[in-house]
Amino acid sequence: MNIHHLIGEILEELKTLREENALLRHEVAALHAKLELVEHKVDSVAEEMGMI
Repeated sequence: MNIHHLIGEILEELKTLREENALLRHEVAALHAKLELVEHKVDSVAEEMGMI
């Protein structure tokens, strides 16, 4: 295996990792949004129960 082939493989792996990172960032953002919704619902229920 020559150096150019190795560099090509490394660059391809880097591209894959960047794509996976972008997907994970999207998933994390979606989870944060869901968490905010749950927190809002918990606060609403707590208010209704006179706990806040």
